[in-house]
Amino acid sequence: MTHDFVIEHGGGSLLDKYGGSLPTMLSTVYPNFIWHDWRFPRRTGKIKPSLELTKEIISYVETALGFSTPSDWYRLTGEQLASLGLGVSLKKNEKLLKALKTKYPSENWNDGLFLATN
Repeated sequence: MTHDFVIEHGGGSLLDKYGGSLPTMLSTVYPNFIWHDWRFPRRTGKIKPSLELTKEIISYVETALGFSTPSDWYRLTGEQLASLGLGVSLKKNEKLLKALKTKYPSENWNDGLFLATN
């Protein structure tokens, strides 16, 4: 759902009540649901990447794809990312590998194997 969709369907004044933020509105109206701001389409600009955001995305991917061990990350595909709406938000790169190493410090990551499967 996009900001413009809500406006086109008469929800503009409701959005205004929440500072024009669709994620803020939904998290207020439905507080028992976990909302990930980074999954909403951006109206302007991009989400500023950070290690914390990457860690949040890691947890989301692990849950959504049923990853049970750190080594499951070696088999991650672009199609899986796209199916989760993360084709652009998350790419298998040094930043992701750094976050995985932070989350799983005892895992002996094979950097070459991980990056070779882009």
